[in-house]
Formats: sequence, structure tokens, C-alpha cells
Amino acid sequence: MPVLEMHGTAKLRKALLQASGILREEVGRALEAGAREAERNAKRNLTGGNPLHVRTGALRTSIRSEVDRARQEARIGTDLVYGPVHEYGATIRPREMRKLAIPVGGVRTWPRRFAGPLFFRMTRGGLKFLVDAAGKMMYVLKPQVTVPARPWLGPALTASKAKFADLMQRALQRAFDKATR
Repeated sequence: MPVLEMHGTAKLRKALLQASGILREEVGRALEAGAREAERNAKRNLTGGNPLHVRTGALRTSIRSEVDRARQEARIGTDLVYGPVHEYGATIRPREMRKLAIPVGGVRTWPRRFAGPLFFRMTRGGLKFLVDAAGKMMYVLKPQVTVPARPWLGPALTASKAKFADLMQRALQRAFDKATR
């Protein structure tokens, strides 16, 4: 029976372990660069030409990317509850009251916190609203509001896909080059 003898397996094992570490490091760098690119694209989508009405910029500011090198994964998103509402659309209904109070004309507080009395009014067409003591409309009352989808993250990921593929290809090439020196 023929016998196969292999010499230098310890050296091969060491080289493979080293290559694995190099590959993990290079892929981690590419993940971080790709995540930053997607984050920039998402913020750009919320800035120019998007139908979102930017009032404070809180959504744009809250967008973050993070990379878990151990799991070799990246996450891009926001922790604000209305981020997914804008991305996918939603129907918003009141939880505690019968109607939603939609602020009008620069009002930045909820009716319960409004400084001064509010009075209920209704137009002949059935529009219900709250006015202040001077009769100025402060809130429109609605049973629900439908927010249309205004995607900002999905298009950012799509726009980043080619750059990400290029980053990964270059990372693999660098890892191969370093491991074969």
C-alpha cells in the first residue's frame, strides 16, 4: 500500500492561521469603510431633494453605523422610532385620546402642555381643530394619519453596494498579498 508523507505541516498550519487573521483584519476594515459609505449616503438622502420635511435634523443626526468584527457584520440605522415610519410608511392612530392633535403653524408642544386655554371648533366641512384664546388655529384633530413611505436607508444601501463590493475585493486581494509574502 502506498504511503503519503507530508513534511512541513506545522509551517503550513501556521501560515493558514496567519492568513486567517490577516483576512479577518482586512475584511473588518472593508466593513467599516462600507458602513461609513452607507451612513453618508443615508444622511445625504435625508438632506437634499427628499420629500421629508426636515425640522430639527434629529433623524439625520441619529443615523449611525457600527461594525462587529467578531461576527463580520455591519449595521446602519437609527434608534428613533420614526425612522422606520419614514422608510416604510405607516398609519398612526391615537393611543390615549380619540383624535390625534396635529400641530399647525410652528406649534412645538402637545395640547396638554399648551400655555393657555384651547377651544374646540369645527368647520361646516367637518374639519375639527383646536384654537387658542385669540381664535388662532393651533391643532387639527384627525382620527388617524397615514405617512407615505419615503425611503432613505434602502436607497443608501443600494447606492453603496458597488462601493462595498469593490472594498471587499480589494480587502481580499490585500489579504492574499500579505499572506503570500
